[in-house]
Amino acid sequence: MIDDKEIEDLIRVIAQRVLARLGEGGEEAGSGSIKLLLLLPDSTAGIERLASRVGKWVASGVDLRAIVSPAVARDLDASGLRGKLGRELCTFDEVDLCAELAGIDQKNLVLVGSIGFESARALCELRDGSPFVRLVSQAILHNKQVAVIADDLKPRAGAGQGRAAVEAESLLRDLERNDLVLIDTEEVWNLISRLRAGASTLTRTVGDLLTEEDVERLAAEGERKLTLSSRTVVTPLAASRAAELGIELVGK
Repeated sequence: MIDDKEIEDLIRVIAQRVLARLGEGGEEAGSGSIKLLLLLPDSTAGIERLASRVGKWVASGVDLRAIVSPAVARDLDASGLRGKLGRELCTFDEVDLCAELAGIDQKNLVLVGSIGFESARALCELRDGSPFVRLVSQAILHNKQVAVIADDLKPRAGAGQGRAAVEAESLLRDLERNDLVLIDTEEVWNLISRLRAGASTLTRTVGDLLTEEDVERLAAEGERKLTLSSRTVVTPLAASRAAELGIELVGK
């Protein structure tokens, strides 16, 4: 009796032979443009470091739109950093949330660039009266790519296990349960690079065959939706695992 794993290996071999005969190898994706919606609900000690990185992202061709809280806007003005976050910077009470979401598609990114205890609690509790929470929650509901820079909630090396550390760990777990991808500032560029290269499409990521192993790897990288080419072969284990991990498979 052939088990599921042996069937998956057999499908892989057959797919590779068929594609080789047809002369259709995997495609290399070029560098595409990406729109980045940067949200800053809280002031952060790392704002200068973030601002310096934002400049590099924009220089690389990233289309940046920054929306901040009024308090963050005041801090940016006082520190002279406002100009480094792009010419389109505005506050949450100045924007049309529906219009902002409409401009973000699956290859683009909603990035929460700083988040403290209060904003994290509001997001975990889905306090819809907050423009910041409403924008993020609607982005999640519409299958947008949403990531949170969680540096301010991660205890530094050598920190104790006091109340603040315990509360931070609890909030981080709750944020992940709400389908948010938690990353460090240093990891943002890798995420942007994957999106620019079309990492949400199967043609570049795994060629023309999707296996259970591929699904698990992409889920670990924060992918929530994969676009399959017309010739993509999806193994039974891959389809089952994608459903378990909440990854949507979409055919062209």
